[in-house]
Amino acid sequence: MERCTAAPRTTVVLVRHGKTVWNQEGRLQGHLDSQLLEEGERGALLLGRRIRTDPTLTDITAVYTSDLGRARHTAEMIMLESALADSNVPLIRDARLREQNFGALEGVHESQLTTEQRTLSQCCHLYCSSSWRRISR
Repeated sequence: MERCTAAPRTTVVLVRHGKTVWNQEGRLQGHLDSQLLEEGERGALLLGRRIRTDPTLTDITAVYTSDLGRARHTAEMIMLESALADSNVPLIRDARLREQNFGALEGVHESQLTTEQRTLSQCCHLYCSSSWRRISR
């Protein structure tokens, strides 16, 4: 009789960057960058603490982030607070993980968008975030 062995389980944790100045101002970011607010940094630190103390998240082997400053800074803060930085877990930057590119609309305040542009922007954000589960509350 042959034994069935299960393949190793992989857990993927998806995290959006912390709240930025442009998030607060209501501007589309896309590939342009904006600094994290103190609130965004606090959120990253809280998630780092959660990762450090959650027994289901003890075997993280890599952290991937886009190359944009807001995402990289969020990932670095999470890694420092969770002690992943001390355990030689690599931080891998990849431009393919960037937010949707909004072209000429990047940096534009939402109040300046036409109805069609606003609908397109909202659809993109809803599609990207509607099925994600928050664990950092």
